[in-house]
Amino acid sequence: MDSGIFTVLYQDKKGGLQVQNRKTKKWHDVPFNKNALVVNTGRALEYLTKGKFKATNHRVLWNRYKRMSIPFFFEPSYDFKMSHSFFKDKKLRNNGQIYENFLNKSLKKFIEYQR
Repeated sequence: MDSGIFTVLYQDKKGGLQVQNRKTKKWHDVPFNKNALVVNTGRALEYLTKGKFKATNHRVLWNRYKRMSIPFFFEPSYDFKMSHSFFKDKKLRNNGQIYENFLNKSLKKFIEYQR
């Protein structure tokens, strides 16, 4: 899962990206479409929408052939105040947590950051 709001991704014909079905836990290939980009929703969007938009659990399979993948990560600034009511009530936007703290907690879940 990505930590930010969402990720826009171009992947070439070789593919490799998979998404996981939340209920069955089964992995599915994301097919190549020359007329489309892939959009993965992230943990910050899930938090801000109180789970209305779920973060996409995804992975990339190892491939012995070169592949092209171009991501654009859309994330808040580090000092952004994350609030469950962000999209609903402007008065409560000051409540919540700073995105930098949210990001640090989120990254600790990745094995690469547990060293």
